[in-house]
Amino acid sequence: MDATKKKLQANVDKDADEQARLVLDRLGFSVSSVVNALLKRIAAEGKIPFSLELTEDEVLDIRLSQAVSKAKIPVISGKQAVADYLLEDEDDDY
Repeated sequence: MDATKKKLQANVDKDADEQARLVLDRLGFSVSSVVNALLKRIAAEGKIPFSLELTEDEVLDIRLSQAVSKAKIPVISGKQAVADYLLEDEDDDY
């Protein structure tokens, strides 16, 4: 390693790393080249050069998870419990 280079270590999510490496490999880039480019842009712009926000799908996943966790969904196990739940007649309006 020459004097202009510095070794950098980071703890990263294993799955994200594997998926990113597949993409970078197809594009012909190494992780090091992308990290170097990112660091140069941060130094030049004085900020992270991209928006750090969730995608629309990620936001919807969070909202769905929250709605499901707040919903009053009964835990049903066993054939008889399923039958009782499905045949329950709480609402005569239909």
